[in-house]
Amino acid sequence: MVQNIEVLNLNFSSDHRPVRATLTLLDAKKNRSGFKNTQNATLKSEDELARYKECISAHLPDLLDSQGNISVQTHYDKIISAITESLQSARTSNKNTRHKILSDRTLALLKRRQLLQKTTNKTRSMKNELSALYKLVGKRIKSDYTNYRSKILEKNLAQSGSSKKAYNELRTNKTWIDGLEIKGKTLNNRNDIIAIATDFYKKLYNVQGHENIDDSINFQSGELPISCMPFSETEVIQAINRLKANKSPGSDNITNESIKSAHLLLTLPLTQLFNRILENANTPTQWSQSDIILIYKKGDPRDVVNYRPISLLPCIYKLFSFLINRRISITLEAEQAIEQAGFRKSFSTIDHIHTLELVIEKYREKRRALYIAYIDYKKAFDTVSHSSIWKALIEQGVARGYIQVMKSIYNNNMGRVKLERVGPSFPHQKRSETG
Repeated sequence: MVQNIEVLNLNFSSDHRPVRATLTLLDAKKNRSGFKNTQNATLKSEDELARYKECISAHLPDLLDSQGNISVQTHYDKIISAITESLQSARTSNKNTRHKILSDRTLALLKRRQLLQKTTNKTRSMKNELSALYKLVGKRIKSDYTNYRSKILEKNLAQSGSSKKAYNELRTNKTWIDGLEIKGKTLNNRNDIIAIATDFYKKLYNVQGHENIDDSINFQSGELPISCMPFSETEVIQAINRLKANKSPGSDNITNESIKSAHLLLTLPLTQLFNRILENANTPTQWSQSDIILIYKKGDPRDVVNYRPISLLPCIYKLFSFLINRRISITLEAEQAIEQAGFRKSFSTIDHIHTLELVIEKYREKRRALYIAYIDYKKAFDTVSHSSIWKALIEQGVARGYIQVMKSIYNNNMGRVKLERVGPSFPHQKRSETG
């Protein structure tokens, strides 16, 4: 990187000598100018929203499957393609609109300055005007960006009372992992970082050492309910309305806002798709593929263990999983023991803590030995085998159809680590948290 090194002589007495050299920046791959803020992937204006709905409406006849002649995969691909094409069409029609940050006056001054810069043989008045434009344009750009940030903050505070969403929308860069340590050596190359993370989660999501319970699971006749009630359109609409905004999309880049914006048009095709999945226990292949991003938790940032993996999954998959979860939650809640208070709605662990404090107090009064065990499982969520989940659901009396659908989702699971670039895919039988 350093070339043409030379020492310069001074014309006065000194013990120091200046060194001059040519510095060449070789690692141009660290440029993050290609960062795309997913918060800005939604429709921003009423005109874009209207065009989006028109495009979805035009695709609607092709999305309906009243005869049941197409497969689940084909039906899903048609819905994804229609939404993607409609979003692109709605945004393309709005490309020639004014700049979203800079005002028309500032753009006019920029154009005038550019014209004067290209002019040869400038007169004295042109030079004076150009000098004034440099100062004026800089002030106006700064003022426009300040006003833009204020509008975004005011809008989000008025809509949701949250400044976090405003900062996410204004974000133009993305923090990245500077380096990861392996065998006592810190590697900073981007390919090496991807390789270290991929290898770590490939081993973590491997089921070696777990009993293969899938082979021992037998659905006895009459043991579990077989059929599942089909989803109604009302049920799907309620689930769509509960989708949260400003959530990261999956690899298809379709956000929750895209579904909610045209929910009246998409409800029927989605209901048909979800009912076909319930009927056949067959799911789209995209639902078994996830992009794993890493969020720093605590400790040494060079240790990959100190990052939380979040799987970015398609929003339509999360919509379907919400419907399934709401169905089976009723059965699971009824089967839970009353002593189980953690992670349950309308339950609290205060009574348990109070009981434990009373026991400790009594043992201290009697001066008797008391042993309390506290177990903190490392990577507890990531190390639960799927086969254990199926066995637990059977024991809780969950309908056979729901279990078969969930097993279909987790069959042939593939994941890949996604930082500023995407790593190679690898199979895994345990899934990280979904985002």
